[in-house]
Amino acid sequence: MRDAFATYIRNIIWCVPGIFLYVVMLRYWQARHRVMPFVIIVLAANALNLAACFGLGLGKWGLPRLGIQGIAVATVICRYAMVAAALVFTWNELRPGPFRLPRIDWGIQRQFLALGLPAGGHTALEIGAFTIATFVAGALGPAPLAAHHVCLMMAAFTFMFPLGFSSAAAVRVGMFVGAGQPERARIAGWLCIGVSVSVMSAFALGYLAFPRGLLGWFTKDAEVVSIGVKILMLVALFQIADGTQVSTTGALRGLGNTRAAMIANLIGHYPIGLALGLVLCFGFGLGAVGLWAGLAAGLIAVAILLVRQWLAETRDVSRLKSVLARAEG
Repeated sequence: MRDAFATYIRNIIWCVPGIFLYVVMLRYWQARHRVMPFVIIVLAANALNLAACFGLGLGKWGLPRLGIQGIAVATVICRYAMVAAALVFTWNELRPGPFRLPRIDWGIQRQFLALGLPAGGHTALEIGAFTIATFVAGALGPAPLAAHHVCLMMAAFTFMFPLGFSSAAAVRVGMFVGAGQPERARIAGWLCIGVSVSVMSAFALGYLAFPRGLLGWFTKDAEVVSIGVKILMLVALFQIADGTQVSTTGALRGLGNTRAAMIANLIGHYPIGLALGLVLCFGFGLGAVGLWAGLAAGLIAVAILLVRQWLAETRDVSRLKSVLARAEG
């Protein structure tokens, strides 16, 4: 098991530079309201990845059977195909002239860092909390780890929808900030938050209504399903909070505030979420279910902190105008 994991990591790591470049282009075109080409790129890449995994992983169509290494190589190929497609699209749209190294404006670079480092820190803190939880689940045994992993995949899938609304919130709020229209910036932020809550409410109902059926798509192991059903109840509980926190993060990002999300994730996920989860997991003997109860509490805390910040910055127009003036400065 460890050898397979090490083989996969040694190969998949080569796609990291490509991911960075792809995300930069993705965010650029999102800010320019061009998202459909990247939807098509991702859909095509998934089809390519599936075919390449069968070919290189399982040795289909006369290709060598490489097993775990083949699956990792297939994913690397797929991700660089995404980069190539994004580069072709960007080149065709922008038609850049002869390349010249521009003069570095250190003031602009400092602004990038002031916005980007907290945004990156917020993402690292959130992913780090769930990564630590996975390590803890691994110490509980095969069945709890399997249930944890399946539920984490399901939660990650539903998280993609409010993550998209978060990007929309950042773009729309930022656009109205630039236009000096505080009322419309506030409406755009609340609209994206409301859509996220609505979508995540539907997913929560699905998890509550069909937990065994959903888990049955992944495993037939009775013990894994039994643990997974309890975890899915907690996943359903924090769906609305998860949608709220990520969409509010995007709205605040549109106002130029990226520090609030980093601080909220630090407070919510660690001294609240992970600490409570570890106490319930080991102190009260609740295992993976207790761990997820802590994660749910952490996400709810993050959502509350971020909504309070959003309200503080947008409650009245005069306050919001000062925020806009600060963002322009």
